[in-house]
Amino acid sequence: APARAAPAEAATAHDGEDTRAIVTLLTDVAAVPTGEAFRVGIRFRLDPGWHVYWKNPGEAAFATAIAFEGDATTGPLRWPAPERFESPGEIVTYGYAGEVLLFAEARAPDDAAGALTLRADVDFLVCEVDCIPGRAILERELNVGPRRAGSAASTFDGAAATVPRPAAEAGIVVALPLEAPLGPGDDGSAERVVTP
Repeated sequence: APARAAPAEAATAHDGEDTRAIVTLLTDVAAVPTGEAFRVGIRFRLDPGWHVYWKNPGEAAFATAIAFEGDATTGPLRWPAPERFESPGEIVTYGYAGEVLLFAEARAPDDAAGALTLRADVDFLVCEVDCIPGRAILERELNVGPRRAGSAASTFDGAAATVPRPAAEAGIVVALPLEAPLGPGDDGSAERVVTP
């Protein structure tokens, strides 16, 4: 018998008979032309009071990990701005509660035909006070053809609007005037006088 494809959605992070997270593999298009870009992502829907972690989880835990595979090439993961969590003992972490979409730009191959198979291996920790590991392998097909927006396009747009931009892209220039400038190979450890 042929191997059964992985689902596009999974309930995971088992807490007794309950699951604390539902993860879904989404795209912002229902169909994509050959060689064109689209967005692919993982939507986390978490039980009230539970959260997952940002790329810098803070003083505890570990970052959520997503590996995209399959027929499309995928760029780096885009991370919406996180929330700050403070747990007993004043441990500060950063992540997401409720619902969040972590996504990347992908590109269909120039020779794509029929449909693309998209896969994601999702590994994360979901915490309230105690933490539970979550893992899912997800898969979906994406039609190749004239571009058609998908039902999740607005979800991607909302997530993209909250991704922090680099200072230069936002028109912000950060300068720290030093009495003695840094040179090649200078690790900045020498004492310097900062001018006002």
